[in-house]
Amino acid sequence: MVGRSNKEIGAALGIEERTVKAHVAKLMRKVGVQNRIALSVHAITHSLVTANK
Repeated sequence: MVGRSNKEIGAALGIEERTVKAHVAKLMRKVGVQNRIALSVHAITHSLVTANK
């Protein structure tokens, strides 16, 4: 769900916006990145997701 806001992601998953924010923050800390773009790049380069073209 790259490019979507926390609110949009939460609505799509049926969870609160703040829950999305907490999960994103935890993932960023875990992989050692400072922002969502770096988190997306990490996920793509480690084959955790595929890049949409």
